[in-house]
Amino acid sequence: MKRTHQLQPKRRSFQRHPVIIVGLGPIGQEVTRVVSQHDSVFRLAGVVDRAADLAGRSLATVVPQAGKRLRILPDAPAAPGGVGIAFLTTASSLAAIAPTAETLLELGYHVVSSTEELSYPWLRDPRLAARLDRAARKANRCLVGTGINPGWAMDVWPLALAANMQAVRTVNVNRVVDARQRRQPLQAKVGAEMTRAHFEKLAGEGRIGHVGLVESVAHLADGLGWQLTEVRETLLPRIAKKRIRTEYFDVPQGRVCGIHHRAVGLEGSRRRIELDLIMSLDASPSSDSVQLKGTPDVQAIVPGGFHGDRATVSQLLSAARRMQEPPVGLRLASELAVPAAIARPVRLQLQKPVVKQGARRGRKS
Repeated sequence: MKRTHQLQPKRRSFQRHPVIIVGLGPIGQEVTRVVSQHDSVFRLAGVVDRAADLAGRSLATVVPQAGKRLRILPDAPAAPGGVGIAFLTTASSLAAIAPTAETLLELGYHVVSSTEELSYPWLRDPRLAARLDRAARKANRCLVGTGINPGWAMDVWPLALAANMQAVRTVNVNRVVDARQRRQPLQAKVGAEMTRAHFEKLAGEGRIGHVGLVESVAHLADGLGWQLTEVRETLLPRIAKKRIRTEYFDVPQGRVCGIHHRAVGLEGSRRRIELDLIMSLDASPSSDSVQLKGTPDVQAIVPGGFHGDRATVSQLLSAARRMQEPPVGLRLASELAVPAAIARPVRLQLQKPVVKQGARRGRKS
């Protein structure tokens, strides 16, 4: 038997909340471009950046693809109609973005941020996290930190896969990023052109490397209900074996060309979570993989990996799309509705199937 189903799209009710972008760095500019391309879903109401060389300028001079006759504002306006969504893309530090996040909540915005430490803020500063949660609840708004990593590849994605298991014993996540394909700030962040001594000095001061790996361990443990007793973190430089040239750097042999960052979550002496991240100019090909041991085992691999910059922007917009009825307060990305594409939502309505005779019977898909 073979059946052909005629599908008629049925639009779900969806309110186009106005959005603003706060911070016009590389991620903020990309968010602005993509928001402008999805004007059936988002209504770009403003762009904010206090930088002296940006505030007051026409948005089109910075992001030509935006196609909006807007000027870059030094401060965020009140949400039009009392409610809106703000994309906050200014810094990695929880302390750095906290005052801006609180202001945006007071102005009526739900806040979606790429701030890595906001992905699991109770780890770095529980008191500040509690303060932000109170501010969000008082404003009856949602505040969430997300992105590709943290926010998906090494925390929410494994948790989604774990939904297919009756029990989980261990989580192993490996992410390899070919940094040659990424923006200049990321190549700088992984130490391109540095000497080993300089890298190790900055690493000892916590001023280099990937922000968010330990947050991902905490996020996973929280989602799986595990009480970890210790998290061990190591950060090592990758040294160029030959000269490496990119659009932004010229790395001679023997200099730093990337990082190898690991975090292990232990429950007593038992290794529960292992996250392994390589971000380097000599890492190719990129890939993302998850291995979950339990009942049953689950493994997933993405050849080529999730593109860090573009996927981060997609995760931010996907989170905003799910702000139709978001939970109130400071939330984890895994506490929002199931991630979905950022296009306008469509529900397909099945009509009566058409049955074609003469097909084989008993075949299962």
